Amino acid sequence: MRKLLKHIIRGIIIEHLFILRNRARRAITDILFNYPKTHTPPLHSSGNILFVRLDGKYGDSIISQFLYSEIKSKLGLKIYMLSKNRESIEFFSEEIDQYIICHNTRRLIHLFNAYRKIKDIHFDHVVYLGKQIKDRELILLKHIRTANLITGDKRIRFADSILLNDTPIHYQERCHNLLRILDIKHEDSQPEKTVIHIPEIESNKIIALLNSQENIIYFNPYGSGSQRRLSSQRASEIHSIISEILPKHILITQSEPQSELSISKENQNSLTFKTRTFNDILSLISLCKLVITVDTATSHAATALDKNSIVFYNPNNTNYIEWNANSDKSTAIFSNKRHNKTISIDDFENNDLSNALLAYKKEHTQ
Repeated sequence: MRKLLKHIIRGIIIEHLFILRNRARRAITDILFNYPKTHTPPLHSSGNILFVRLDGKYGDSIISQFLYSEIKSKLGLKIYMLSKNRESIEFFSEEIDQYIICHNTRRLIHLFNAYRKIKDIHFDHVVYLGKQIKDRELILLKHIRTANLITGDKRIRFADSILLNDTPIHYQERCHNLLRILDIKHEDSQPEKTVIHIPEIESNKIIALLNSQENIIYFNPYGSGSQRRLSSQRASEIHSIISEILPKHILITQSEPQSELSISKENQNSLTFKTRTFNDILSLISLCKLVITVDTATSHAATALDKNSIVFYNPNNTNYIEWNANSDKSTAIFSNKRHNKTISIDDFENNDLSNALLAYKKEHTQ
């Protein structure tokens, strides 16, 4: 008991030390770099725009894809992309002219090496769509040559334009705000049409695997972070509910090497698929009639591919407003808020899922 108590106290102390360290680091960074511009860069146009996207998230790329075609067609700018990787962006957009890759954003030396590649380039606009710029990213942005830094982070004192106010808005609307700042006339639609080019070789592999079946459901229990991942037990329960209500459908369950799903092998209409790349996931979704997923990029891919979806969300209203699937073909299921308990996406009511599946069955099956 005494050892357990010591372990808990030690964990609490370490957690608070990390919080203090991060606050101190941010305060020092603000003092040294986060101050208003002292001079105005030349106003002549360079014809260049830089997007800083260092998180490598697919969902963001799917939602914001329309931006690049609008900027390219309306302004004719050369589009640079500073990114953690190419895969999460180039798959959805053919308009990017040049990539600057920074694989490890945690180390200043890697950010510096990326900066060296663009330090002599003047940009008409530099865009950071995120809400919170990290310390290292702030230092980087401070040194990039631009007449117009556009960001979603209201704390940045040297920014020229801010995309957000105090009211939460969907990420797509954040992109619309950017077009307004750039003086691009655009007819807002809900949602924006996203064009996803699925490699033929990937699709053919999966089509062969599924033997050209028509009624296919794709179930993805895994998202980024522990709060967006269903437990193996809960995923198995969901699998059983789906199989019971829609027994004539082929049910494909997303699996991961380190995860174990207790799924009955007696159901011949059910299989587990280990995807290796996001291409595999997109290929699967393109063949499906219904996508059932936790709150992750898969939900946005379903919207982009015009699929019906059922999405599990945590009870965070701001997150839902900003990142919901944004489709009238999508049904949201929220986990419950539990007092004195860590929020878990497992904590939703089975009846909510059953009702969503029954509604889909009534509308889309004979």
